Amino acid sequence: MWLATRYGWFSLACAYKNAQNPADGLDQDRMMIRARRRQHLSALQERFALEGKIQSSVTNDYRYRLIVSKAAAAAVAQQLVEEMTWSNFKNEAYRFQVEHKEPGGYVDGLHRVWEAMRRSL
Repeated sequence: MWLATRYGWFSLACAYKNAQNPADGLDQDRMMIRARRRQHLSALQERFALEGKIQSSVTNDYRYRLIVSKAAAAAVAQQLVEEMTWSNFKNEAYRFQVEHKEPGGYVDGLHRVWEAMRRSL
């Protein structure tokens, strides 16, 4: 599942039982929260007090990942909804990124995703 937030862009999927051997199968009780920018994952981890070490890999599509319980991931999703105080997500993402001095590109990417979905649906 993709999750676009003011903190950044994330991909959520079940974690592997054994990260060194994905053939061992998935752990349906744990989630990988994956990001392409470490700053995005760090901001999410800090805001929601997620425990664990951010892992890094140069061979994965999403270079950074944090493994959390499925319950922790669900709690983050609920809190993301509860903290909403805006009516325009892209404007809020821009405000947040500027306020936190994030490098550019994220909000431009959100606009491109928005346009691609507008055209395809």
